[in-house]
Amino acid sequence: MAWLARSAAGDELTRYHVEAGIAWEALSTATFADTDWGRIAELYDVLDRIAPSPVHALNRAVAEAHLARPAGRARPPGRLAPEDVPARSPAGTRSSANSTSASANTRPPSEPGRRHYG
Repeated sequence: MAWLARSAAGDELTRYHVEAGIAWEALSTATFADTDWGRIAELYDVLDRIAPSPVHALNRAVAEAHLARPAGRARPPGRLAPEDVPARSPAGTRSSANSTSASANTRPPSEPGRRHYG
């Protein structure tokens, strides 16, 4: 914790400070549903002002989408529900997309995924 306190010292706010804030907001809650998506969206606004990037805008949109989701409906990333799949997808029909999604959700992660997510 001493390193964390030292990293926050000083007068300059960098992208790394804001990224650390986003990570803290995303990981400091007991459940996914308790995540403060409004605060995460605000931090992505700050990040995009400091270091503009289309990725930051996309991530802010994802946080906004979580804000718009009805209470109790939040799902961790990586799991699709049938209502999340568009009526037509590149794979064809909704049912083929649903079966593809269901199949992907049951497969073990790839080697890079296992290394990244532990």
